[in-house]
Amino acid sequence: MEIGIISRLCQIKYFWSSLLFGPEQKLSCIEKQTDYRTSKTEILSWLEILFPIPQKYWVQVKASKNPHSEIFIFQQSEYAGIAKKIFIKRFIVHEGKAYSEGLKRECNAIDKFSQFNGTYDVYTPQLYAFNEKILCMAISYLEGNSFFNEMFESPIKVKFGNSRLEDYKRSLFNLGRWLRHIHNSRIMLLESDREKKIDDILKKDIRGIKLRIEHLNKARPADFTSDVCEKITSKSSEMRNQILMNSPSLQTVHGDFSLANILYEEGKLHVLDFSYSGPGLPEHDLARLYLDLQNVESYCHMVTPQRKGSLLSSFFSGYGKEININSLGVCEKFYILKHSIINIYMYTRLWGNRRFLNPFLCRLFYHYQKKILFSLIK
Repeated sequence: MEIGIISRLCQIKYFWSSLLFGPEQKLSCIEKQTDYRTSKTEILSWLEILFPIPQKYWVQVKASKNPHSEIFIFQQSEYAGIAKKIFIKRFIVHEGKAYSEGLKRECNAIDKFSQFNGTYDVYTPQLYAFNEKILCMAISYLEGNSFFNEMFESPIKVKFGNSRLEDYKRSLFNLGRWLRHIHNSRIMLLESDREKKIDDILKKDIRGIKLRIEHLNKARPADFTSDVCEKITSKSSEMRNQILMNSPSLQTVHGDFSLANILYEEGKLHVLDFSYSGPGLPEHDLARLYLDLQNVESYCHMVTPQRKGSLLSSFFSGYGKEININSLGVCEKFYILKHSIINIYMYTRLWGNRRFLNPFLCRLFYHYQKKILFSLIK
């Protein structure tokens, strides 16, 4: 009985904390790792070569860890004409493998995307340099808050008049225009990509779907029985075949186009994380943002019933495309299915992916994403 009461109190606590404060983003601290000091020393020595500033003037303000990389932020205030903050990303050597190709790919993407810096008030980082020896890249530091968190208004914020729906709609409209510009630019298409088959990309997508389905089948959340999992796998393969029949063409895609990778700063948007950028199908980017905006609109307290769909329509109007869950093309359906499966897997496996969302919000978003997914496979 006491355990049940404690569990219930914890649920209530998470409910109210999510209502009042919204999601939090936390990355694991790396100061206690055995190779932390070595990495920091190598980076500082490299910065001294890149910029005419003695090491002692660079102060570390952040150090955190992602699954495949480590993040460092250094700042200086002594020298004018030189960046105040530098963002360092160091790729991790895992099982004897160094992700040097991933580092090169991301650096190339940042360099290519930077030519559109400021277009439609959307900004991307500037690449200063990359060092293959220590698996690091140095880029400009972009200010701002996660666009997801920024739009995720709590009842308290709305009550005190901090809702900026019109500003967000304007920014999303500009973001749509920017993404359409990127998709049409073909900046990431190399001569060798012309021989790259759409089938190769879709096969990789199918493998990703099947992997998450296997995990869901093992975890056995009540909604994902073996029959349901088999139906999802069958439906995704069917969609893949239909896409191939339509013979779509490759375009430049961001590859991880989520609200978590977009910062908001007084009407300006800063797009981050280009590690998956390259040739692909534009629906991949559109589906990812579509699902993120669905999550925001389903729980964002500044989006009243009368304003429902306004965030989605703003972005897709800027992109020059109508979006309606009841009249989607097969490619759009395929990528919405793919990303909804990824989201559901994350919400289930970690029951909240607690580094970013609390358990209550994950249960809520799990429900929203499941509803969309099941509408596609019925």
